[in-house]
Amino acid sequence: MPHAAPHSPQFAYKGTPAVSGGLVFGISAGNLVARDAATGMLAWTFVGDTLLSYPPVIANGVVYAASDSHVCAVDIATHTKVDQGAFGGWLTISSHRPIVAGADGTLSAYLLTK
Repeated sequence: MPHAAPHSPQFAYKGTPAVSGGLVFGISAGNLVARDAATGMLAWTFVGDTLLSYPPVIANGVVYAASDSHVCAVDIATHTKVDQGAFGGWLTISSHRPIVAGADGTLSAYLLTK
């Protein structure tokens, strides 16, 4: 079976990617996808709640990705979920904390998991 190129429709991404340690992180088909920045080859995928839709952010070796109802914190080295928040939305990092701007107008801040 031929390998699909990273620019094919099979690899449709949503939002702005995040980059750390030679990996590019993006949201595709509701999942967090990590690809090698130099080659575009798939490094790993984190499924989460399968509804991830907001651009990821990175801090302290953790990539944060969100759906409308959850924030998942995924350890970049182990590719495993290390924490999950009950609020979803747009993500940013400020004062060493992930900040989530929810669609309902609420702002939530979390302590970093590492």
